[in-house]
Amino acid sequence: MTDHPFDVLRHELTDAARRQVTMRRPTGRPRRRIALATLGAVLGISAAAWAGGSLLLNGSPVAFRYAAPPSPDRHYGTTVASSIKLLADDVHDPDGGLPWGMRAFTTTRGFGCIQVGRVQEGKLGVLALVRRGSSSLAGRGEFHELRPGVLSQGTTCLPLDGGGHTFVALHLLATTDAVPASCFFGVPGAGAPMCVGHDVRTIDAGLLGPRAESIAFRLDGKARTSRTLGNVGGYLIVQRPVMPVTRSRMFGRRIVKLAAETPIALTPASAVITKVAYRDAQPCEVHATTSPRGACPDPPGFALIPQPTTEAVRTTIHAFAAPNRRGIRLRFRARAAVNDGRSAYSVMITFPGPPCPVQHLPPAERARFAGKTCSAESFGTQLDRNVAAGEQIRTTIDVPNIGRHHRPALRPGVYRVDVSYRVQPPRPRLTGSLAYPGYEVGSTRVVVK
Repeated sequence: MTDHPFDVLRHELTDAARRQVTMRRPTGRPRRRIALATLGAVLGISAAAWAGGSLLLNGSPVAFRYAAPPSPDRHYGTTVASSIKLLADDVHDPDGGLPWGMRAFTTTRGFGCIQVGRVQEGKLGVLALVRRGSSSLAGRGEFHELRPGVLSQGTTCLPLDGGGHTFVALHLLATTDAVPASCFFGVPGAGAPMCVGHDVRTIDAGLLGPRAESIAFRLDGKARTSRTLGNVGGYLIVQRPVMPVTRSRMFGRRIVKLAAETPIALTPASAVITKVAYRDAQPCEVHATTSPRGACPDPPGFALIPQPTTEAVRTTIHAFAAPNRRGIRLRFRARAAVNDGRSAYSVMITFPGPPCPVQHLPPAERARFAGKTCSAESFGTQLDRNVAAGEQIRTTIDVPNIGRHHRPALRPGVYRVDVSYRVQPPRPRLTGSLAYPGYEVGSTRVVVK
């Protein structure tokens, strides 16, 4: 019978200690006590390392998505400390190792977020970093903490509904490093490779709202039922790759299979989740769908995002060319507040275009376009920050390098400036982008000589 590794290690350390005592004449018991204490400490550390053999060295944490530290009134904002909930920290991986976990939180700018990763010593993290601007990985084999904030990876955020709740359902492929798998859209006949092997997982995770009580789902082909996590309707399911649901479509003479389920929706949209039960409401029978609202549109507990009126946002716009001719200065008093990322003021600048080429038009149409400009370029930007009602907005919109000549300076002509108030539609957009064109605030013209 093979000796246990601890026994082998103990014998080797004991023999080493005896050799040291033989080579050096002992001067008293203290040295022997120190040697034995050292031996015990080494054995203790070795035992701890053996017991926690799946623990990894700590690498650098995952970076914030925009800047560190984030600003509470820009982009996604900062995390509301009281909203942080570690909903799961012990979801088993099919191959063992560190368990999976999920965290939920809200931000100061009206976004609800979830983070999915591996768990080590009570912390959520990933086992590799995605290099910015590429798909290559760094720091593999190390534990990189996912801090409770909007980070460059491992974090999914959607606008809160009208009642301040988060509704989101993810169905995606991830590697065991807890990073997105590169073959996500690989389906039979689609020309992309399928994810194979034991290092890929199908992850179903989400928040179903405060009235969701339980879900029915398929795990390794078997029907299961589980109560939702916390008071936000959370769930996390990790399993080996599940073959995606597909539909056949004819393109010319070729039949192509396309995915019939979406990776992200407001409610479950995959074949893994089969039913959602709600408190004091009828359950939802889930089916695979590509609808961004999922299979349970407007679920119990969901509240529409309120919309403003046109009269509530209208105001006078003042604009003029900046002294250096590099942009347009804008002045107006905001009537409607921007309290979070679910609304924003947007500016559209239309540049003077060249005269319409009427020489190639029939004589009957030349008079129609004579003196008019054609193909005018435009540039839009968003004031991505909080604004108080009644606040005086003073900002300069820099002119980008657009057009054929790539000259950023304002050229002579008439510029049109349009300001709008854009909001999330009643049902949040998955991308977080605001509805276009929004509510008209006002417009003006700037003449550059």
